[in-house]
Amino acid sequence: MHNDTGPFEFRCLICGKAITADVCIDHRICKISQLPEEGHDDRDLLPLGAIEMTSYGHYGTAFFDPCDDGTQVAALICDDCMEERSDRLMYIDKQRRLSPFNKAMGEFKARSEATRST
Repeated sequence: MHNDTGPFEFRCLICGKAITADVCIDHRICKISQLPEEGHDDRDLLPLGAIEMTSYGHYGTAFFDPCDDGTQVAALICDDCMEERSDRLMYIDKQRRLSPFNKAMGEFKARSEATRST
């Protein structure tokens, strides 16, 4: 059952684990675990131990595709769930080319280690 009336608690989309975030409110860094009632600018929401995934929507989805109005859907996914499912992730490079995430991270690690050893 969806709770659309209570406070919006930060939870992992996959496992449901509670997530806290650092956020700047009134020029102070605060830890929060739910979305402030007045809403908040997403540019300074820093989930701790999680990643914020966003999408403008895509052709083919029936869930969210507002047709280029600039709005986005967002989800928080905890680091544990990302790590456990990293074999399902894709990496997008600066030229927008897709590759398997674990392969790309392995190549980064190898290049980094080669640079350090020279």
